[in-house]
Amino acid sequence: MTEAVDDRQQHPDSRRQRRQSLHERVMTDPESRYAYFNTTQGTLRADPSHRDMQKILKVLEDNEIVYLYEADTSRPRPVFFSRGHISIGLAEIAEAAGRLTATP
Repeated sequence: MTEAVDDRQQHPDSRRQRRQSLHERVMTDPESRYAYFNTTQGTLRADPSHRDMQKILKVLEDNEIVYLYEADTSRPRPVFFSRGHISIGLAEIAEAAGRLTATP
């Protein structure tokens, strides 16, 4: 028993891993960091099982929007962050995609 206690004292975080935020994951991976700062047009956070997800993904794909996706089951509706705008739900995300496509 003392060996287990000593092991936890030496490695307090070994038993539980803290989940990295999207920002931490992007900043620690050079390829992701390059892609984020040079091509990414927004960030989508949504529950993958939300009823509008397939339509939202199609809108983003059809408009050739480059985005980061973070699955978040705690969000009641999909949220898309882009250029200082927050778009919630299918209609607003489709509008944001059109606005991003229209800008040079």
